[in-house]
Amino acid sequence: MEFASSVGCRLLNLPCGNRLPQYSREEQHRTAHENLLHAAELANGHGISVLIEAFNPLDNPDYLLTDVDMAAGLVRRTRREGAAATGLLLDAYHLARMGQDPVDAIGRHGDALVHVQFADVPGRICPATGGLEPFCSTLQSSRMARRRGIRWRTSSSSDIAARGPLWKT
Repeated sequence: MEFASSVGCRLLNLPCGNRLPQYSREEQHRTAHENLLHAAELANGHGISVLIEAFNPLDNPDYLLTDVDMAAGLVRRTRREGAAATGLLLDAYHLARMGQDPVDAIGRHGDALVHVQFADVPGRICPATGGLEPFCSTLQSSRMARRRGIRWRTSSSSDIAARGPLWKT
């Protein structure tokens, strides 16, 4: 945490890891909860939030958290137990691969949400260039985007180097 703080890192992703066949799902979820609490305790005082995210089971079949509702529930539980510096990282790509609507997920879990990661489907392409274009348009015009400064521009891979970064906040 000291290093992260020293380089200005304010958000740390804490992947929950893959399921282990020798432990029950309940034991593994309990361990994930305990690890999130512990990481939040370590981050306390450094101005760092510890994030978890759900990964889609198509690309990550063994990952422990493959449901955004479950991940948000874990964040809410840790916050109720005093770990305020925890949050949900919502990855639009993973939600789309799970057949879930990112706008709906943001609406359901906005209280737990700290960071949204954008990559379009298929293949983690630039935002608004694939199947998530309606989501990107909706989000960019939303009150949340204006309040949090979410903006981006689309670009073909050939102009990326010439035009600079794709993301602005």
